[in-house]
Amino acid sequence: MKCPNCDAPLISGESVFKKNASDFVVFGFGSVNLKMKTDDGEDLLLLDASEKSAAQFCRECGVVVIATEKGRRSAVRKAEDK
Repeated sequence: MKCPNCDAPLISGESVFKKNASDFVVFGFGSVNLKMKTDDGEDLLLLDASEKSAAQFCRECGVVVIATEKGRRSAVRKAEDK
């Protein structure tokens, strides 16, 4: 897959929330969800704190593409159609 921003190749991986030991000591078990605030003010849940998701990263410009739950379902349908 190519970056939608700069057309460089994307690196495949997985997005996941992780705490390092110092954050755990300071903040405890508490965790947050990954959300996006749209330009019109709507909060969209992208990734729950306990969830893992497929991700692509561009080393050139730093763009990250994360497959949300909706994206994973449509990706599965596309694979089944082939």
